[in-house]
Amino acid sequence: MTTTNEDPYKTIEQPDEEPAAILEPGTILGNRYELIKQIGRGGMGVVWSAQDRTANRKVVLKFVPSELKNFETAVAQLKDSFSKIHELQHQHICPVYTLEEEFSLGYFHVMKWLEGETLDQYVVRTVGRQQPLPLEEVLQILLPVAKALDYAHSNRIIHRDIKPSNIFVVLDDAKAIRDVQVIDFGLASEIRSSLTRVSLFPPDLVAVKMGRIRNLLSQNCYKMS
Repeated sequence: MTTTNEDPYKTIEQPDEEPAAILEPGTILGNRYELIKQIGRGGMGVVWSAQDRTANRKVVLKFVPSELKNFETAVAQLKDSFSKIHELQHQHICPVYTLEEEFSLGYFHVMKWLEGETLDQYVVRTVGRQQPLPLEEVLQILLPVAKALDYAHSNRIIHRDIKPSNIFVVLDDAKAIRDVQVIDFGLASEIRSSLTRVSLFPPDLVAVKMGRIRNLLSQNCYKMS
């Protein structure tokens, strides 16, 4: 998924329990996904690269903490979050293909595999921590992000966590920018807190909630800037 040693999926929080101990390269889940290597650990659990043997493509598997499957409300919330994100079909939003359940492990998301690095990794590699990116590259990266967020907002979905580590720069063989993808539309946050990063706002919201939504939209735009 990344051309650097740093993990683009890494997040600050880590669960107390996760299924890493019983997963290993070569393990086949659901008679379909063959694990390749663990590429991250984060708020949702472990993250693995895998080969989808049915679709014949490389994918990313993000595991949900296994204990979550024991709580009906949490499972319902997880499925609702997935349905919202799965409906987002945009060229600059990384697709989440499916939500799967493995009896012993619980739930995991299957996501598109991308070649490249996160924006923070790209900046450090190309110009270092103290220098800004050239304006041309800034526009090349942020215009697709703006289009992706505008599309999500038009579908009443807010990312809530736009930051360099959630902007993925897809690179060609020469490490030049080929594409930009917005990743992680709040799947981990949906599990950690009822105040999720993904919000579907119904059309009959009261004025107070509309004010909050306007504020969240402004925060998305502010964070992007």
